[in-house]
Amino acid sequence: YMVVIEKQLTNEELMKIFGGNVQKYRIQRNLTQQRLAEILNCSIVFLSMLENGHYGVQFKNIAQLANALHIEPYQLFEIDESLKRL
Repeated sequence: YMVVIEKQLTNEELMKIFGGNVQKYRIQRNLTQQRLAEILNCSIVFLSMLENGHYGVQFKNIAQLANALHIEPYQLFEIDESLKRL
């Protein structure tokens, strides 16, 4: 179920959506932040900040994140009901 947004998203909103999806799919895959950070070769602090919408990610790393979570890259940008906290 996808929600259609009728307004343009700010960078901050987009980072929260992206981070929320990273967290959602990480939990669905039963991965801890520590394990996902090891797979991605990044720090747990960075991953936590990313999941909380405080950090963005470089374009080249979107596919790496999606692959680690066994999803398609576009899924990291989807707004579903569980992320409708904007």
